Amino acid sequence: PQQGAEDGSDRDVVARRRAAARAASRAAARSGARIAPPAERNLIWALVHDVTDIEAVLEQIGPDDLTDSVAREIFTRLAAAAAEDSPAEIADGLSEAAAAAFAALRESELGEGFDRAKWIAGCVAQIRRGAIERRLAEIDGEMRLGSPDEQDALLEEKRRLTADRRALEPRKFKLF
Repeated sequence: PQQGAEDGSDRDVVARRRAAARAASRAAARSGARIAPPAERNLIWALVHDVTDIEAVLEQIGPDDLTDSVAREIFTRLAAAAAEDSPAEIADGLSEAAAAAFAALRESELGEGFDRAKWIAGCVAQIRRGAIERRLAEIDGEMRLGSPDEQDALLEEKRRLTADRRALEPRKFKLF
């Protein structure tokens, strides 16, 4: 059951998360820095405030899984940074566009009651789904040109990826 907003309900937390994400997006737009798609931007936004979760993220995705070059550059720098590095040290060496995006995302605070772990897990799952979707599209193209043995191997990979994608989809519950 949904609780009232006055006692820190799920609705209140979701509203704060959405407001924080919109603020990060507006800050990036004002600076001329743009990171897209949203899952990549939101992941980087959470990580620029606290890089301690980068190891867990790196176990699931790597820089090559990010489609946006600015997000990839910032992510790569965050992965190489030491936990004790200051934001200025992390931003040092970034391109002008990446430095502007990094600064804009740092300006937008996470907010009270923000569940970083859940946010990061959702972003990582969305990025992984995107990588799977891209590989499935590649397989469709390769199927037409492959030999029967290659097609069998591609079909098996496609089955595995489809199962992986299904496992990453958010759980949907029937409402009564």
